[in-house]
Amino acid sequence: MLLWFVILYWVISVAIGLWAATRVHNTKDIAVAGRHLPIYIATATAFAT
Repeated sequence: MLLWFVILYWVISVAIGLWAATRVHNTKDIAVAGRHLPIYIATATAFAT
């Protein structure tokens, strides 16, 4: 049962990664997330990195 949850989690993670990869066109998109993030999320992301 646990193995199926791990596999499902992996499949969902890969699907999200592939979907997100289609939305990134250059390194600026990665750095500023296409200017769609509020300032508090961008700040939290910078500090978490």
